[in-house]
Amino acid sequence: MLVGETFGIEDFRLGVEDEGFSGEGMSREKQPWRRAIRRYLLFQLPGLVALLLLLLFLRNWINLPPWAVWGILAAWIAKDVLFFPFVWRSYLPPSGEDDRLIGESGLCKERLDPSGYVSVRGELWRAELKRDGGTRPALKGERVVVVGMRGLTLLVRRKEDPGERQQPRAE
Repeated sequence: MLVGETFGIEDFRLGVEDEGFSGEGMSREKQPWRRAIRRYLLFQLPGLVALLLLLLFLRNWINLPPWAVWGILAAWIAKDVLFFPFVWRSYLPPSGEDDRLIGESGLCKERLDPSGYVSVRGELWRAELKRDGGTRPALKGERVVVVGMRGLTLLVRRKEDPGERQQPRAE
């Protein structure tokens, strides 16, 4: 078995699922840290190259000893390795805000007929009322529920009160 196969390097490079890396058959999509590592390394690389060029310049200009160059370079890399566990989630692609807001309730800050502003989780959002069968507009102070998102506009429905539902008519 090759080292690349053991650590899933070949599978990662080819973009296929890595069945042997974790022992649990997790796909690449289920291991978000892999993408975060790649993005983190790509973002840290320019700083490392700039530091290396600066150290080489200082080595020639002020006769910086080689042990100092290697020590500073090692400290810089150690800093990146030590900080990664704390910041890796920020290197993931943004997840959809709509997924987290669907099902949340909000408060109308103005009349929604058909659009206006609502407060969800303490944030002010532009919202559009989804009407089912010609229901009335949502009034200021009324509760709404987020059912979707289009761009930065929330799609909401009025939150039904128990007494508001229409009772079936006895004929």
